[in-house]
Amino acid sequence: MLLSEKQERLRSEVREFAEANLRSGLMENTRGPRFPHEAYLAVCKRGYMGFMLPNTYGGSGGGVTEYCILLEELARVDHNVAWAIDVTVAVASVIGRLGTEAQRRKYLPGLMDGSVIPAFALSDLTGGSNLKQMGTFASRAVDGTWSITGRKAHIHNCELANLWLIFAASADGQEAILYEGCENVVLERKYQPFGFRCVPCHQIFFNGVTARDDHLLGERGKGVMAALAGALNYTRIGNASIVIGI
Repeated sequence: MLLSEKQERLRSEVREFAEANLRSGLMENTRGPRFPHEAYLAVCKRGYMGFMLPNTYGGSGGGVTEYCILLEELARVDHNVAWAIDVTVAVASVIGRLGTEAQRRKYLPGLMDGSVIPAFALSDLTGGSNLKQMGTFASRAVDGTWSITGRKAHIHNCELANLWLIFAASADGQEAILYEGCENVVLERKYQPFGFRCVPCHQIFFNGVTARDDHLLGERGKGVMAALAGALNYTRIGNASIVIGI
């Protein structure tokens, strides 16, 4: 695949940016555990976090190819930063595609400017990323409130997250639920993934986390679509781009 002239300019621009802003923190980030706040915010300030999102919500309107260029060039200098970006875009892309207008306006600007740090809580301790075998369960009361209970594994940003995208089974199928804060989120085990120690990774327990109907992302009972729109589509491509960059 040949890149357009505009895409080649983007590659050169990101490469120059990464060398100037990421190179000095590489060794410290690789040793971890330390979230790369300064570099992360520099990426946000440059507007790179907004690929695949419309300008209306703070995005830059680029596509998948531009996003792959971004991650490849960031990872070429510091894969830790590229990984942190990939986690955020996983959540932002799902909200951008499936969120209500109110959800988009509430969450996307903060994700783009770095003030909101998300966690993508998909992988289940028992069922992995297979939503049909997920042990985490969301039960709904008659007043429209939800209670989420269950364990997740290999979830990034848990120590920092102020927005969670939680996937859970329900009586109607599977749900994707947005949750703010950390109440009733228990960090049970900290992993030390080789090469990505600066992006916190944990096994966690949702001990009756509460949400409302307006926190549902996408249609009720069809959380699998949110998973496909985020983790199982774009982040897989993003992961491959990071590896190529390394």
